[in-house]
This record gives sequence, structure tokens and C-alpha cells, in this order.
Amino acid sequence: NNTGLFQVSAANATGVWSGYPGQFLNSGTLTVTGTTSAVGIAMGYFEGGSVTNSGTITVTASSGTAYGITVGGLDEVLNITNTGTITAQHAIYEANSSSPAQTPVLHLANSGAINGDIVLGQGPGIWTGGPGQSAGAQIHNTGEINGAIHLDANGNDLYDGRGRTQTGGIYLGGGTDTVYLGDDGEIVHAGSGSAVVTGGAGGDAYVFDPSVASNLEITNLSPA
Repeated sequence: NNTGLFQVSAANATGVWSGYPGQFLNSGTLTVTGTTSAVGIAMGYFEGGSVTNSGTITVTASSGTAYGITVGGLDEVLNITNTGTITAQHAIYEANSSSPAQTPVLHLANSGAINGDIVLGQGPGIWTGGPGQSAGAQIHNTGEINGAIHLDANGNDLYDGRGRTQTGGIYLGGGTDTVYLGDDGEIVHAGSGSAVVTGGAGGDAYVFDPSVASNLEITNLSPA
């Protein structure tokens, strides 16, 4: 629980590391500065837990990759609540580290600012059949997300950004995804699964990928 100023600087810098389930609360300032890599909060081999941020998390790497929150492990639910600011090249990043391939299922409630990409990896594991067998990520954005969102590959994901802002594009996965766009004009990129996309008040765009087969239902999409 950080309520003050927490600063870390190193060549390969990590602010907080947790090997197993836990809760991390930040209402202060967490700043991590690295050279070849930098991680704000590393959740390790994850099997449940949460991150709640009402302060500021800033992670930079001068010649490498910067991660705000990283997590790997089993497909348990990861709860992240952000009412503050998270800034990193990859604000939230899930790494595939289990067999069969799976990553935690993100439940994100953002009413603050997230500056950086959100990359969700495989999502729930596939035990029988193919993608789309299980509930996937749920992202509720009532603030702003300035970075690409890559939904998970296996799950049936939800992105709800109605009335708010997102830049960098939304990349669909392999399940049956549901997307509600905001009012600032957003871009949705095709995945390998199915999707229902509902446009907002801005000029929206959908980018098809001729190399993958996908099923799409579009409602109220205003051309950019």
C-alpha cells in the first residue's frame, strides 16, 4: 500500500514484485525508471488478486520496454481499478506463461487516465474446442485510454467505452467480442473470431483483415 512517494531507478528496474496472489493499492506516486527495461508492478505467476490505483504510476525505459502492470499465470480474474493515472509504453501487459496457453482474465474499471497499450495475451485456456468457450476480459472505460487495446485471443471479451475516449485502436481477438465505442471517433481492427460493434457519436472506422475469417455485426457506426 503506497500512499507517498516511491521511486526506483536501475538498468532493469522493478517497482513492486509479487510472486503469488495479492492486493496492491497506490494512492501516492510510483515512479520507475530503467534503461533496458522497467516494470511498475509485476504480479508474477498470478492466481487471483487486484490492483487499485488512485494515484500516479509512471514507468519509463530509456532504451528498452516499459510496463506499468505485468502479469502471467492461470486464467483467474485480475481486477484492476484505476481512478488515477497509469503511464507506460505498455500500461497493462499479460504474458503467456502456462500450459495450455492462458493468461489472467482482466476486469478493468477505468475512470481515470491510462496512457499506454493494453495487451491481454491468450485469456482463458482452451481445454476442448476452440476460442470462444469462456468469458474473457471486461473493460469498462468511463475515463480515457490513450493506447491500443489488444483483446485476448481466446475469450469472449467486452469493451464498453460509451461516452468516453480511446485512441490507438481496438484489436479484436478470437472469441465472440462485444464492443461499445465512445464519442471521439475510434478504430476497430478485425480479429479471427466474431464481434458485435456498436459505434458512438464520433467518426468511427473498422479495419478488415483479408487474411483472417471473421463474423461481424456493426450497429450505428458513423464513418470517419
